[in-house]
Amino acid sequence: MANNTVTGHVDNSQTGILTTSIPYSDGWKLTVDGRPTPTTLVNSGFVGAEIGSGSHEIRLTYETPGLQSGVFLTVLGLAFFLVVGLAQLIWPHLMTPKKSHQRKH
Repeated sequence: MANNTVTGHVDNSQTGILTTSIPYSDGWKLTVDGRPTPTTLVNSGFVGAEIGSGSHEIRLTYETPGLQSGVFLTVLGLAFFLVVGLAQLIWPHLMTPKKSHQRKH
């Protein structure tokens, strides 16, 4: 297992259920021979999947559910915070009337 990925090879004489010791989570994505394959809950809490007969390359990759949305919303919130903060610093200076520097004769 490296970089949130588990790979392996299976040889099945008939269609069967791949059973792992990896705790089930929606974040696990499975490909069989490069094609996305749905995972299922097996043995009361582990990642599994139905695998057809024959020789197959298996790849399980974990992506934290909601991570991409969380990163996007964090960046959006920081940008909003910076805009509001800068506006509060700049706005009073823009609204203050400028004094005229004309000489009196």
